[in-house]
Amino acid sequence: MPRNGFLFLYLSSFTLMLSAFLSHHESGMQLESVQGYIRVADSKVYYESTGKGKPLLFLHGEFMDHRMWEHQKQFFSTNHQVVTCDLPNSSFSEYSDSGFVLTEAIKVLQDSLHLGPVELVGHSSGAVVALDFALKDPGRVKKLILYSPGDRDWKTEQPNDSVLRKNRKLMGEFLTKKKDTAAFAEYFIRSWFDGPYRHPMETVKEERARALQMAMDNARSSLSRVLRFDVTPVRARLKDLKIPVLVVTGGLDNTITHDIADSLAFSIVDSRRAVIPGTAHMANMENRIDFNQLLYDFLSRR
Repeated sequence: MPRNGFLFLYLSSFTLMLSAFLSHHESGMQLESVQGYIRVADSKVYYESTGKGKPLLFLHGEFMDHRMWEHQKQFFSTNHQVVTCDLPNSSFSEYSDSGFVLTEAIKVLQDSLHLGPVELVGHSSGAVVALDFALKDPGRVKKLILYSPGDRDWKTEQPNDSVLRKNRKLMGEFLTKKKDTAAFAEYFIRSWFDGPYRHPMETVKEERARALQMAMDNARSSLSRVLRFDVTPVRARLKDLKIPVLVVTGGLDNTITHDIADSLAFSIVDSRRAVIPGTAHMANMENRIDFNQLLYDFLSRR
């Protein structure tokens, strides 16, 4: 069954204020933004840096890119230096055939931009990278947000994930056999943006279209793309992670995502767990007000 309630989400007195801020930000406010590339081995990693203040770094999920964080960039850049990027071999970043892992790319990006310790947000496979990065060198991360997290150690799927398994099979056929990236992207979005409980017409039309476009753009280069994660097992090291961690999922996401999130939150000492109802794997796009408020409250805590 879909999860319709917050396991942990304190709606503070900032609600109306944050909503007003969001409306103000999206009404045309000019932001100080810098775009560029950072070289990592034989690859170039695209980044955008917006605003000034404490560094807040966002890592996208697979087949997405820096554009998925547009609402968060607009909102948080009033008091943060918001950095978004395209992970190696995604979107604006260049193809790489060297052996560096994704966490190394984040380290080089952090050092090249002189960010110092960051508040780090990772989505889906980007959450895998974010967690690996925090475990490798906790001194580089002040707070960690694992959003709709993946888990390279996780092996179990539940019967409720039958829709996901069906769509994965179709995605594989469209991508590798038929070379139909548009059909692949559509089933990818059905799996993750829509989730297993909704028809595509029940989602936010404009945001779904944005996510679909990103998936199509990134699917075109996927056959030559190799994502290299760290190989050190994660689970045994979670107890050593001492920084504050927020674990977030959408209430309508696949069962496997909830299982991973619950397990991570249970194993991390200083963790909080939240579910945003009415959204699936991309809550930051579908319900930016609640998502931004949740992050704002967490990041504001001492």
